[in-house]
Formats: sequence, structure tokens, C-alpha cells
Amino acid sequence: MRQYLVTMLIALVASVATFKVMAPTATSTAATPTAARESSYERIMRTGTIRCGYFIWEPFMYKDAQTNQLMGINYEMMERIGDILGFKIEWTTQADIGTYSQDLASGKYDVVCASVWPNAARINNSLLTDAEVWSVAYAFVRTDDTRLDGDLRKANSPEITMAVFDGDYTQDIAKQTFPQAKTFSMAANASGGDMLVALANGKVDFVVADMGIYHQFNKSNPGKLRPVANVAPVRVFGEYLAVPLGEHQLKNMLDMAIQVLNGNRVFENILKKYEANGYVLSSFAVTDPFTLHRRME
Repeated sequence: MRQYLVTMLIALVASVATFKVMAPTATSTAATPTAARESSYERIMRTGTIRCGYFIWEPFMYKDAQTNQLMGINYEMMERIGDILGFKIEWTTQADIGTYSQDLASGKYDVVCASVWPNAARINNSLLTDAEVWSVAYAFVRTDDTRLDGDLRKANSPEITMAVFDGDYTQDIAKQTFPQAKTFSMAANASGGDMLVALANGKVDFVVADMGIYHQFNKSNPGKLRPVANVAPVRVFGEYLAVPLGEHQLKNMLDMAIQVLNGNRVFENILKKYEANGYVLSSFAVTDPFTLHRRME
């Protein structure tokens, strides 16, 4: 009997030991917390490089026809921001203007370095910096179309079609100001120039754009389009860079660089340089929006 009890005790000890070896520990059964993802700000500070997403919108961002080199107002402004902060600017990705917030959230790039006009989707899904400059948006029509002259409210009609980019300010303007008008959605990778081509070809009846893109189109297509006569500008916007939601340190860093460069008239001189090169930039200014609006009326 005693031998039997000893045998049972040995078996029990062995089974307990086996259980401890085989059973998962408390730390292994609990979900192991994932390492905190490096923020864009932290990555920039570690690497000394700001990765830029951009889209083509001449004269703010475009490529030289001969060299394929990026050029434009935003290009030069962002390079000056990099200089003052001591960071290299890496032009990483040509982005779609309607989906850039997803790219920022996934870490595809750190900053949208081609400036954007604000709308609900952009405000809700990214952080916008201080305005680099301010700009005015106008309505444009074909030269022989006088239906909207003197009263842009006539565009709010099912007989009128407006060009829009999905997820863009143009879509917001259509919904807010011209809800009765039909809309024609541009391709996601289309440019501002493509929107004016659609107008010239009769696919739409009017577009809302800045004066710079209009004058650039007019150089190659003189006399086809014009601003709607005797109406006020449609909108006054700041030209903002965008960073991922939650990246307040990155936004603050860019804000300070923008303030310093504007205070030293660097951005103003960039605008003057492009005006001297043939771009009409009377609807852009380093000033407050109210002053600019009065100047355009």
C-alpha cells in the first residue's frame, strides 16, 4: 500500500510539472501589445527627410517637358521650408487629390506638399497647416456662352453642368452653391488643365478654378474660355499643406517655417518670380483673404 501511494505521488508531481511546462504563461495568453508605430514627425527627425506627396496643378506643381523635373510654386516653397528646417525634401509620390488622406494615414508619405484648398473631407481627415498664400476661385465658361453673365445664380439649374473632382473642393461648391446643377466627375488622376479642356470641348458648361490655371490654358488655347462677366469670385481660399491626423508636432513645425518664410517675403518673391516668367498670378497673394477678396472685386 505504501509503495502504491509513493507511486501515485510521483505520478502526480510529474503531471503537475508537465502541466507547467506545456501550459501557456499568463503573458503568452494575453495579447502582446504591438510596438507603437513611428510617427511621421519622429521618422523625419530620425532620417532628416520629409517625404512629399504631390499632384500636378500648374503653376503650383508641374514637370518640365524636356527634363521631367518637378517645378512650380509649391515645389520651390517646400524646398525653402526644407532649407529653413534643415531637412531634405524627397518628392516621393504623385498622388490623387481625392484620396491623399488615405495615403497619409498609411504612411505612404509625410506631407501633401502641393497645396490644397480646404473642404469637409480634408479638414476631417487630415491636419492642414497655416496658409502659404491665399488665392481666389472664379467661374469660367466658353467665350461664346453668355448665359451666366451678371448672375452666377443662373448656374444653379438642371440645365447647367459643372465639372467636379470627387472628394475635392469643386464637389463641395457644387453641393453648397449649385445643388440643382448637374455635375460631371473628372478622372481621379486628372489635372486642372483637364477640367478646362472638358469645358472647352463642351462636356460641361462651367468650371470653378483659379486664375493661374486659366491663364496657362489660355496660352495654348487663346480665346476659347473666359471668366464669367460681372460676377464676384466664387471662393477665397488659403493654400494649405496637409499632414496626417494627430501629427500636431509636424504641423506646428511646418507652421513656424511658413510664418518665418512669409515674414521674410520669401513666398511673395516666389510668386513674383513666376509672374516674371509669364504666369498671371493676380489672384494669389501673401495677405489676408479679406484684402485679397476686395482687390479681386
